[in-house]
Amino acid sequence: MKTRVFSCLSLLLVAPLSAHEVTREFASDPVVVVDEPVKVEFKAGELRIVGTDQDQLEAHLTATCRKGKPRCVRKLEELRVVARASEGGVELVFEGLNKRRAKRIDFEAVVRVPRMSPVDIKMGVGELEVEDLRQDLAVDMWIGDLSVRMAQADVHSVLLDAGIGDAEIHAFGSDGRQRRPLLVGKEVSWTDGSGSARLDIDLQIGDILVELD
Repeated sequence: MKTRVFSCLSLLLVAPLSAHEVTREFASDPVVVVDEPVKVEFKAGELRIVGTDQDQLEAHLTATCRKGKPRCVRKLEELRVVARASEGGVELVFEGLNKRRAKRIDFEAVVRVPRMSPVDIKMGVGELEVEDLRQDLAVDMWIGDLSVRMAQADVHSVLLDAGIGDAEIHAFGSDGRQRRPLLVGKEVSWTDGSGSARLDIDLQIGDILVELD
């Protein structure tokens, strides 16, 4: 069965940043998502997931060749962002973006998601920020720094698992702010919430910070 494609990445701008750098900026066509689960795959770079009150999924990507070599610039032509139907929701994939190319190219992406959609993120290496979601969040990440900020009233539970690194849960309660560090190779959980969202975060190497305010 053919995969139904909702949107593809469209080229917005090609411009030299300096004599040595070349950047290209891309934006996906908006996709209507009505409380459907959203899966995001991002191999390397900086990724920011932002919950919004809109009913559309939007993705923006900036890719920069650090030295502006012709071979590197040609690789930018292979980049695509595709949103397509998946089992029970929408899948967002950054095609042509991988850890090998990240050695020469800086990738920065911002994805705006309807805040009432559950989000599942698979990421390789880099920095991940998630904020203002109201439903379940699952993250499977290899190496990097990961931070999540959500309203405590929306969260039921948090489970953090880091192979090597630190993890903290900052939550406000009757006794003020609580801090729970994660020992290497251990799990830490928080189950005091009155909301419905469940956070399940797995990071192999790096630091995790979850702030509930």
